[in-house]
Formats: sequence, C-alpha cells, structure tokens
Amino acid sequence: MATEMLMTNKQNNRKSIWIIEKIEVNPNIKDVYFTTSYLEKI
Repeated sequence: MATEMLMTNKQNNRKSIWIIEKIEVNPNIKDVYFTTSYLEKI
C-alpha cells in the first residue's frame, strides 16, 4: 500500500507529489531524539 501526498506552493502554484511506498518502523530509536531540546538543536 502506497501513501501519496500532494503539496502545492501557494506563491507560484507549482505542485509536488510525495509517494511513500514502504514504511519501516525502527523500535530502537531512543526517546531523547524526540525531546524539544534535541529537535531545536537540529
């Protein structure tokens, strides 16, 4: 099952399609990567 997202640039009306064909979940990602302080650093 593919997931598709259409994005439109409102300034120039150009469009992009983002298609995800395969989703893998990695349960080994540490919670620290999702803290506000960490996300503000990147």
